[in-house]
Amino acid sequence: MLHFIVATNSEARPIIDIFNLKKITEIKEFPIYINKHISLTISGIGKNNCAMAVSQTFCEFDKIKNNVWINIGLAGHKSHKIGEIFIINKIYDSSSKKKEFPHITSFKIQANDCTTFDNENKKYNNSLSDMESSSFFASASQHSTKELIQTIKIISDNKIESINFLNNKSVYDLLIKHKNLLLEFCNHMIAIKDSLSRYPTKVERNYSKLFLKIRLTFNEQNQIKSLLKLYFLKYKYMKRDLINENKNGEYNINKLKKFLNI
Repeated sequence: MLHFIVATNSEARPIIDIFNLKKITEIKEFPIYINKHISLTISGIGKNNCAMAVSQTFCEFDKIKNNVWINIGLAGHKSHKIGEIFIINKIYDSSSKKKEFPHITSFKIQANDCTTFDNENKKYNNSLSDMESSSFFASASQHSTKELIQTIKIISDNKIESINFLNNKSVYDLLIKHKNLLLEFCNHMIAIKDSLSRYPTKVERNYSKLFLKIRLTFNEQNQIKSLLKLYFLKYKYMKRDLINENKNGEYNINKLKKFLNI
């Protein structure tokens, strides 16, 4: 299943229309809209609301791990044009100073980093600014692998101009014009989910074969399995001589990271 987390009703409405979602009327805390394969939860603005909305969504849908999670919403930037759309490749929390690095997808869309603030920020710079991304990513990461968690932002304001946030039509029009891209992106994320569901056996088989003679810590085992999972998203077969069984775990982890460019 694919779960959208969206801050406001005006941002949610285009997504609801695109995917023909229907409201679950018995839920009171956070509004949830669904169809057979997609849910959308309106969290409200801010990190705490976003974290609680992710938690409620996870519980509402039977606590199933490793579904797709997408946060979509508006963001400000110093100079990007209003209406431009970005995938977030780095998230910085202005309060905790913590950095997160979402999985880099092969989907063709421009990328930018994003800074999450506790309050509205008008000190524009080269980072997008919002109030939910860091909380969304941290919360969703408790329930899914990072390959299935993404944040999409659409520019709503910059140093020169801004949309009228109180005008629902302005917000709607800003998002709905990206309908085709959003449909394609969701299909892309579902394809990644389907691919990952086929990879555990492949990862375990190659892990057992390649690392039989290397003594690894528990943390190194988990790192290597995660890297192999990323590897097999890009390649069908294991590259010969990529793993050196005469070297330790740290050496091979760094070699895999370098090969995967992460």
